[in-house]
Amino acid sequence: MAVAVGAGPSGPVPVRAGRRGPVLAALLLVLLALGPWGCARPGDAPVAVAGKTAYRGMGIEGARVVAERMEAGRWVEADNTRSGYHGSFLLHLRPGTYRLAARAVIPDRGRTRLLTGRLGELTVPSGVRRVDRVVIELR
Repeated sequence: MAVAVGAGPSGPVPVRAGRRGPVLAALLLVLLALGPWGCARPGDAPVAVAGKTAYRGMGIEGARVVAERMEAGRWVEADNTRSGYHGSFLLHLRPGTYRLAARAVIPDRGRTRLLTGRLGELTVPSGVRRVDRVVIELR
């Protein structure tokens, strides 16, 4: 291993020069060669789907939001989350057609009340990064 001299605030400082250059170059070549097989097509990138759960116009926090996608003739869960502040939620979905559903439990005159809502079909287009203003009305 070679030793070079660099300048520091208090004079010359020994600096070790290693053999990292050839190793890093070889690693970069391997990553470049394998890149096409490890990357998804640009149109398949997940899309951020943002919305809110609402009951009588008010956002409902803590609702469980589920996105389902048709696969092999049946609906399967693709992603899920809980709604946050003012009922806002964010899902990450690949392009395709989904149905969204939400469930929440709220207090109602000393008891609890189950609210449910469903959004018929939502088409998530390819080539976009975000779909906004999705509202799931709870009843």
